[in-house]
Amino acid sequence: MLVFDPDSHPEYDTVTQKEAEQKGEERNIECKTAESYASSDCTAQNTTLSLADLTVVLGSASPRRTELLTQAGIPHVVCPSSCEEHITSSRPEDVVQELAEQKAQNVYTDRLASHPGEPFLVIGSDTVVSNNGKILGKPSSEEEARHMIQSLQDHTHQVYTGVSLIFHDGADTKTNTFFEKSDVDVYPMTNTEIASYLATGEPYDKAGAYGIQGAFAIYVRGIHGDYNTIVGLPIARIYQELKKWIRF
Repeated sequence: MLVFDPDSHPEYDTVTQKEAEQKGEERNIECKTAESYASSDCTAQNTTLSLADLTVVLGSASPRRTELLTQAGIPHVVCPSSCEEHITSSRPEDVVQELAEQKAQNVYTDRLASHPGEPFLVIGSDTVVSNNGKILGKPSSEEEARHMIQSLQDHTHQVYTGVSLIFHDGADTKTNTFFEKSDVDVYPMTNTEIASYLATGEPYDKAGAYGIQGAFAIYVRGIHGDYNTIVGLPIARIYQELKKWIRF
């Protein structure tokens, strides 16, 4: 039987000791790395503002948008944009982003000037209805409203809402502009039903001549996408985007 005597072979002991020291150094490096990450995470958490630390400014007078923010538990003030709107594209997804960005930038500039050094968040938004690629605005007459509604029935059209978020932490500014699209399928409507809906007065201040959260709801056959996008604000997407910047 061969018996190994480490005292008679000091070179093995040296190798073993070096390996142990090396492993120990590696463990120390891992620990330091973990500590540095932990420290970095802690610092990030300490420097990230919470929702309660800032003022949220909605750059829109839409009662539907303010209602959605309130339902989401986001306190805010309403400061409608006063900018002149300029469109450089005919694509609905581009249009809503351009308009949302212009509105948000206008409100941001005013807020920054009147509240220097204070953290705040601006939400700008715009919604358009598109049918076969053509944007349907607010009808200017009963006949135009009738024509719009007739073009939507027994057919699927799209609703686009653009959102522009501008976050100012008191020193630096971050921006994020995006859009959400939902498909809306409308039941066939008789002439009597169209006339009845026109009589409500609801179509005349709505893009596409209808409001899904109102009397027109009984004619909606189905929705593919986010209902809140159609109402005017994709609040779930906004919440997910804001989590990257602030704590809730």
